[in-house]
Amino acid sequence: MDFENQNHINFGQNQNFDQLKQEHNQIKPNFTKTQLDSVELPDWVAKDIRQEKYRIFFLSLVSGVLFLISLFFVLAYFIPTATTSKTTGETTKWSIPTNWIPHPAFTIIICVLTALVFTLAIVHYIHLINSVKSYKGDLLMNNNTMPYFIIQDYRSLVARVVYTNWICCSIYLVTGITIGVFWILKAAHVNHGNSFNTELIILYVILGVTFAIHMISLIAIKLRKGNLCAHANGSIVSLEDEKLISKSANKKCLVIFLVVAAILLFAIFIPYVIIRKSQGKKIFSNK
Repeated sequence: MDFENQNHINFGQNQNFDQLKQEHNQIKPNFTKTQLDSVELPDWVAKDIRQEKYRIFFLSLVSGVLFLISLFFVLAYFIPTATTSKTTGETTKWSIPTNWIPHPAFTIIICVLTALVFTLAIVHYIHLINSVKSYKGDLLMNNNTMPYFIIQDYRSLVARVVYTNWICCSIYLVTGITIGVFWILKAAHVNHGNSFNTELIILYVILGVTFAIHMISLIAIKLRKGNLCAHANGSIVSLEDEKLISKSANKKCLVIFLVVAAILLFAIFIPYVIIRKSQGKKIFSNK
């Protein structure tokens, strides 16, 4: 089938999302792989699919590499026995100086987060492939409507701005506080040979990478939203829907932030109380 001349389709404004969702969920014939591969997608739809695949590939690659690196340092901390050089007196594990191996509490958190991002990226890729197949089935049935996954993508782009800001700002806050704590510990352990150089370098890199990703993500989202609206010859979702999506995303992020902050606060406060009580001291006394 030839859809070359369908690059600029006027789908109209304020699409009925529930109606399109219902149409998307309608039972379609089981088209063969050959039939689906023969469908030529509109250029702008194919371009949006490629961009989403590139984004998923980037997230998978970065999260996978960070997971392997952090996992390596976790294993390096626990598994090998430290050896001390007779000539230099330097203690190493797997030929790595022990003072350059981060604390496992730090690397385990990175392992968990990157594994989560990698898993979500793979799940999203599977959903994208299934949605594209469904859209090709619509075209084979001459159902030339707005692709359901395009509407989903646009709605997710609106929410992604909010999520990106919350995630990056939270990383700035937590990383900044952690850097401050390490500098205090570094000053307190000047004569104990613990300089926390590895942890500080990693935190500085995290700050720089987060800022770069933050800016690039916001610019990419804005450009992609503009391109989708331009090719659809109108707004894909109404302005009221965009406000509702942003408001809902902000509420979710605020709740998650407060819950995580409360958990971290109790995780720090409760051990402090236990230690003070075991020492027979008052909780809020300097003595």
